[in-house]
Amino acid sequence: MAEQDKSPKASSMQRVKVYRLNDDGKWDDQGTGHVTIDYLERSEELGLLVIDEVDNETLLMHRISPHDIYRKQEDTIISWRDPEFSTELALSFQETAGCSYIWDHISSLQRNLQFNNINNETFHGMNSELKEFPAVELSTLPLILKMVTESGIADQMRMTELIANDRDFFRMLMELFRICEDLENIDGLQMIFKIIKGIIFLNSSQIFEKIFGDDFILDIIGALEYDPEVSSVQHHRKFLSDHVVFKEAIPIKDPLVLSKIHQTYRVGYLKDVVLARVLDDATVATFNSIIHSNNAIVVSLLKDDNTFIQELFARLKSPTASAESKKNLVYFLFEFCSLSKSLQMVQQLRLFRYCFPVKGMITDFGEDMHCQFLEILRSLLDSYTLSGAQRDTIIEIFYEKHLDQLIDVIVASCPPNGIGPSVGRSGSSSEDVENQDYAMPEILSNICELLCFCVLHHPFRIKCNFLLNNTIDKVLLLTKRKEKYLVVSAVRFVRAILSCHEEHLVNHMVKNNLLKPIVDAFISNGDCYNLLHSAVLELFEYIRKENLKSLVRYIVDSFWNELVKFEYLGSIHSLKVKYEQCLENVGAKSSVNASNSRKRIDDCALEKQEEDYFNEDSDEEDMAAVRNQKIQAHPSLSNGGTASLR
Repeated sequence: MAEQDKSPKASSMQRVKVYRLNDDGKWDDQGTGHVTIDYLERSEELGLLVIDEVDNETLLMHRISPHDIYRKQEDTIISWRDPEFSTELALSFQETAGCSYIWDHISSLQRNLQFNNINNETFHGMNSELKEFPAVELSTLPLILKMVTESGIADQMRMTELIANDRDFFRMLMELFRICEDLENIDGLQMIFKIIKGIIFLNSSQIFEKIFGDDFILDIIGALEYDPEVSSVQHHRKFLSDHVVFKEAIPIKDPLVLSKIHQTYRVGYLKDVVLARVLDDATVATFNSIIHSNNAIVVSLLKDDNTFIQELFARLKSPTASAESKKNLVYFLFEFCSLSKSLQMVQQLRLFRYCFPVKGMITDFGEDMHCQFLEILRSLLDSYTLSGAQRDTIIEIFYEKHLDQLIDVIVASCPPNGIGPSVGRSGSSSEDVENQDYAMPEILSNICELLCFCVLHHPFRIKCNFLLNNTIDKVLLLTKRKEKYLVVSAVRFVRAILSCHEEHLVNHMVKNNLLKPIVDAFISNGDCYNLLHSAVLELFEYIRKENLKSLVRYIVDSFWNELVKFEYLGSIHSLKVKYEQCLENVGAKSSVNASNSRKRIDDCALEKQEEDYFNEDSDEEDMAAVRNQKIQAHPSLSNGGTASLR
């Protein structure tokens, strides 16, 4: 027997308790010792040995068999049924690392034993002359497992080719899987799990095309339920059948589209759930590529199906469609627009021109569906996920054709002085925009949210539009609404504009007194400490910190009589201090400029006078008088100042 390693680290890793299941179904503690895998006495067979840590007596001697089923539980326990004692045995490790070390050696030893029991001729020449796979049978599973998991790189390439070109391999393997499952042959099921896992690690697109097809995918997922490193059998197929429901907002008649949709979900489920613990980065990248490709195919096929697209929008506009139906349609449209970014640019533009769902955002579909339309528009307008040409064209469509519709909803919902419907930029009455004067407050809030998004992502576009169409003035009509959160939305909109540091927009605000509605709302709010209070103070604080001098002077000059009663608030007081600093700086600068101006005038006058003297051939006495005048005008020239006049 090999000598035991007595180092502290090894002892800690190898330290175990031995348990035996008694007739009453309880685990009896057999003692504590140190475990090794070594040759048994007077035998050429390997086994598990546990030596008592106190008296060095043998607590356990177990021959490892290729047919025994070992189980790893909770990262620190290995258990099995010992045929010699006809009972269950278990090792409880002190450290997880020790458990993993012994488990890996047991697994490796079992594979070698299984392989050695097979006729070596079947495996002859594998390393250099791999011609074909053995027939898929229960008896050949150990050989197939060794071929899949222990081949070198060259043989893996050859094996990938053989599996991809073998029409019957997966059919026969899945038939054997169903037989093993019916017979509850756990050993066979766990070997099939390892084979499938090893084949997936070959990371072959050709093989994935086969196993992810409709014929095999569910059986593949079933085989992956029998992970020997997991204490209990998983139930992925039951989850997919009982809890995953495929909803069709619009009936899809193309079988290829349906197949790709189902396949995409199942591949994602394999990646994120079934194999999440074991997949390497390269295989994850291949799975993602398959999902991306499938999405592109689905969107492309649906896009070209005119009947499908027309029915989609017809149902969205239908007054008879149920709320649940429209909800599903909106969710589908959101996902459809998101996935459509995988299309070629020309196809995207054709689709986006047709799919800009602006009216959906201003129509009450019930619940929070207008929020979904907000997300759809954000997805279409997101400049960070589009190329330059795509971004410019899509944004142009929105700003040229649709932005004014949203602004008109705000104007119609906030009539001046609360009297009658108002008229938008296009001159159309609010009745022409589907009774927009009754737009839900949530819709107005989402429009404001989208405008803030546009300000931050398309600053050049918003500058042109806002200046030409008085958009800021119109959005600030929201400050007249009774809902405080709509007033806050208007404040945040102004805050977003200021963050662009666009001088023309700042000047526009000052010139047109656009902060008055915000200040009025703040004054009316009084001492209430709420979201409006905080939003306005944060706006003032931002103006002060960013040193937006024109706005500081405008606010204090125009509104200080109203704001002075809030000077006890730090933000208001600091704004006034910044205002006074601005005045001092302006005063000092004006004083310096005036002094410099006077000096320039005096210099010019004296130089002109001196020139006149020279022109009149003045005598030395006159020249001295001129010099004396210059010295008096410039006291700093005394004490040798005449030298500087030369």
